[in-house]
Amino acid sequence: MKLHERLERIEDNALEILEEIDFAEIDDDLQHLEIVKGKKAIGAKLKPPVLALYFGSATIDHNDRSIYEKWTYPIYVLGLVVDKDPQRGRELSTILATEAREKLLSDRNLKKSVRDLKGTSFTPADERGQENLYSAGAGMEARFEHRP
Repeated sequence: MKLHERLERIEDNALEILEEIDFAEIDDDLQHLEIVKGKKAIGAKLKPPVLALYFGSATIDHNDRSIYEKWTYPIYVLGLVVDKDPQRGRELSTILATEAREKLLSDRNLKKSVRDLKGTSFTPADERGQENLYSAGAGMEARFEHRP
């Protein structure tokens, strides 16, 4: 499989896994949730609640005895909520980030597209940028080998 195809497969599989979550069942205030992929989508005119999925710069390690590269590909989820009640805004954005994180980590190979997926970070919910906007985020690393 070509590298660009593999990266696209990883991204599409992660999005597909997140779309399987019934957030409305978790909390009625999340029934109109929009799930988006990519940093540019976050800046678009979206009406929260939003669950954003985006990807960071991969690091590539080389083994002198192998032609395979070991890739570490960062994956991030960000829950965005607007609520006038700060406690509720923090609660809902935390629900979005943690549920997305748990669902992705429960399928450790992202539908057989990576060798492993590990949690790496969590940013607690707080008010961000504009008034009444709350977000929480989680970071993970997808690991796989690629033969150039």
